[in-house]
Amino acid sequence: VEIHGGDILADQRLERPLQMARPIAGKLHVLGVHECGMRRPIDQDGQGLAIGGQWGGAALMAIESAPRGTQGFYSSFVQIGVPLGVVLANVVFLVVSALVAPDAFQAWGWRIAFLLSIALVGIGIFVQVYLEEPDEFERAVPRSGASKDRPSTSPVVRVLKGHSTDVLLAGGAFLANNTCFYIAITYAVAYGASTLKIPQETMLAAVMIGSVAMVPTLIMSGSIS
Repeated sequence: VEIHGGDILADQRLERPLQMARPIAGKLHVLGVHECGMRRPIDQDGQGLAIGGQWGGAALMAIESAPRGTQGFYSSFVQIGVPLGVVLANVVFLVVSALVAPDAFQAWGWRIAFLLSIALVGIGIFVQVYLEEPDEFERAVPRSGASKDRPSTSPVVRVLKGHSTDVLLAGGAFLANNTCFYIAITYAVAYGASTLKIPQETMLAAVMIGSVAMVPTLIMSGSIS
């Protein structure tokens, strides 16, 4: 069960504007904050809601557009945006930290990741302009009837009322998965560098190697799912 931000704010066409840019841009944002030891809970919560909605929309579109029997394979390309974003964010961090003095990096250098993510947002908007709805969605539109015949209740409310158990189970599964993932790419890096005195570059390299290995693993797992 997916709850899409676009279902709350508009129609499903508006729900998918940054389907490929958001995961990478979000990783640039997260790494830019965490590598500086900064915490911005409100901003992070807003980012989580945004990426959660966009990821769900991208996965749904990939599944709806895929030929029958290949949905897992096609949807895996949505998920590889996560490890690719981690690699890209760490590359940016390593390059900037190598070119900028430590004091300058703390003062303004960490913002470079934020600025670079603007380009990815632009790519996402470009994709949205030329994006077509999958055939399955187009076939479902006539069945929904005219707007005056549609239920006035919010789609989110209807989902929570009719599928609350599924929502909680799916949310719990993602919570467990994402908690382990972000501990590995953020807390473990900070702990290894500050407590165990492992060079930060070594910790980041380990994260990047693991992220690179995730890409073919996700594609293979998706293809046999």
